[in-house]
Amino acid sequence: MNLKDKVTIVTFTHYWTHAPSTELIEETFDSLYGKLPLKGCRHIINYDMPEVNEKYMEYYDNLWKLRDKYNPNIEINTETVKYKRRSYIYSDIVDTIKTPYVLFWEHDFLLLREIDIENIIQSMDEDESINCIRFNKRKTEPTKPRKNPKGIPIDSWLEQDNRININLVKTCGYSGAPHIERVEWFKTFCKKLIYSLQVKKKTSIERAINIWLTLQRKRRGEDWVHSKTGIYLYGKMGDNAYIKEITEFKSKQAWGDKAPNEEWKKINEMGK
Repeated sequence: MNLKDKVTIVTFTHYWTHAPSTELIEETFDSLYGKLPLKGCRHIINYDMPEVNEKYMEYYDNLWKLRDKYNPNIEINTETVKYKRRSYIYSDIVDTIKTPYVLFWEHDFLLLREIDIENIIQSMDEDESINCIRFNKRKTEPTKPRKNPKGIPIDSWLEQDNRININLVKTCGYSGAPHIERVEWFKTFCKKLIYSLQVKKKTSIERAINIWLTLQRKRRGEDWVHSKTGIYLYGKMGDNAYIKEITEFKSKQAWGDKAPNEEWKKINEMGK
């Protein structure tokens, strides 16, 4: 299978504390390109560059150098959340994609073990009801509600979906953590939700979509939502994490001058 005709990679990055060093994104790419045969695929890196000046341009120039180390088809986009919602930026990028699938991979997630990307693509080709396959950053089991939850945990309902060629777990929550999704599905379903909801400028993609998913889960139930969305977790119930967010120290670096609060620390602990 020629993956360059099947999948485009999208990565979001920003100017972190140790920029213009690309240490963080290189650690991510070492795991991604080291375990998946993606060299040759189009790879769009969106750099959230606050403004055009010498300081921010140095990181931009260093990002271009990643082409020589990882993939000659890396390209850099420079839209910023200062002027456009993050979810809108991603939607605009997806509009430029010619492949049937997009692999969304943030700059601070490690791939812990190999996944059969060719089998994933083949399974999605053969079954159009599979629209999105997420890679879990924690053990695959139903998540428990937190104290004073603002909404339903996105993976509080899971159900094994045994198939002949691939193991998947049904869910009805969307996530901005690494995942692969059908481009046409994102354009016709997710994008419609993003643009119809009056979300704040910096609202994440997953929050924009999960607003609707949570509402429908309460109204119509999980089976109905899953049947309409086709969102899955990769693997089997009980599988250990497939991905890992960079450790708390690295996450603090990645988020620049914003020190992680107590909730951020808890999130990182859950991902270990």
